[in-house]
Amino acid sequence: MVKGYGKKIVDKYILVYIYILSCIIPGVSDYGISIADGIKMSIVDILALLIIITFLLKKDSIKKIFLSFRHNKNSIKVLASIAIYVLFYGYISIFINDISAIRIVRNIFLVLFDYLVLNYMFCNEDENKIVKKLMLLGIVASVANIYQYKKRYDLSQSYDLFRSNETLLVSLFVFFIFYIMTNKFKLSKNIHVSIVTVLILIALITQQERTEIIAFAVTFILLFLYYIFFYKERLKIAYIIKSIIFIFIVLAIFVYFYNNNDFLNGLVNNYIKNRINIIYSNHSFNKDTSLSTRSSEFVIIGDLMSKNILSFFCGRGLLAQYCLNGVNTFTVDSFWLWIFLDMGVIGVLIFSIFFVYIIFNIFKIKSRYKMPVLGFCIATIVMTLFTPNFIWRLDDGLSFAILMAITFRFKTFKS
Repeated sequence: MVKGYGKKIVDKYILVYIYILSCIIPGVSDYGISIADGIKMSIVDILALLIIITFLLKKDSIKKIFLSFRHNKNSIKVLASIAIYVLFYGYISIFINDISAIRIVRNIFLVLFDYLVLNYMFCNEDENKIVKKLMLLGIVASVANIYQYKKRYDLSQSYDLFRSNETLLVSLFVFFIFYIMTNKFKLSKNIHVSIVTVLILIALITQQERTEIIAFAVTFILLFLYYIFFYKERLKIAYIIKSIIFIFIVLAIFVYFYNNNDFLNGLVNNYIKNRINIIYSNHSFNKDTSLSTRSSEFVIIGDLMSKNILSFFCGRGLLAQYCLNGVNTFTVDSFWLWIFLDMGVIGVLIFSIFFVYIIFNIFKIKSRYKMPVLGFCIATIVMTLFTPNFIWRLDDGLSFAILMAITFRFKTFKS
């Protein structure tokens, strides 16, 4: 337990914490009870229902929720927007006899629920307490991922792909890097954040996901350009020195583990050899199976949508299928391409407006948390280009809800 939280907060939010853990710990959401043919109520759904019942039974909780909305009018707009998406998808799913339709509607609804819960938690918290909770979240998500991957490795003795919490981890990784660079605090806290960042880095390596490298690189470049040309609060020399110290601490800790742990050493070497070097050989770029599949999705769906003007603008409906490698499927390895397939250009524009609205509010943040939150947001957006995100994944839904919650909470803090 991080100093400063206290038993009172743990007791108050214990059910919420368990719910969040069930979303980010790999495999937990697979457990549940069967309520009908092919329909299972997972432990995540049960916990969400318990939280809703608890809120309804406690007048103080309901009052606090309404107070949080009154102090943060953006919350109402966000909730209304997500509710529209839930109702829209829910209406379409009525006419589709497929359990996957219920899963998609439920996942989008849980984004709404997650934001509601996080907004409730953060409404009376200051910056430091929110960051502490993000650190705890990063530790739990990282340790859970590393543990699960190591467990799979011990069984197979091979460095197989294992993906979970990709968006959350890379977004938190970027957040903490720019948090160090733009905030003033003691060296001891610098070390604490460094340890958390190293844990997240190791967890990211277990993912062996190239998209995360792209997300980090794009975010870092864009924020660097933003700082040079638009950031009004110039960093002092002391901040720059601390940032350099932070980078060295992170690298030193990571190199130590790399040199003294055969598992991590092999994991990194496999990542470089089979996930990075494989796409560049003989002085040219090559597509592996993953890249070939993703590029095929873009070509096939683009060709499919261009044949019908109505489908192009309005989409082909929820769970619309396309043929990939001789197999009909409705899942797409891109949030935006999936929206385009189901809802057309209109759907893409609707969701784009929502993302633009979040970015617009991030630029209204007056504290030094603007760049960390902006980094979290950019990394999230880049990840949506190559992952289904919260359409299909609970952990990505929670990550997106965290983005909204910290954006509108940090916006209320003064410089």
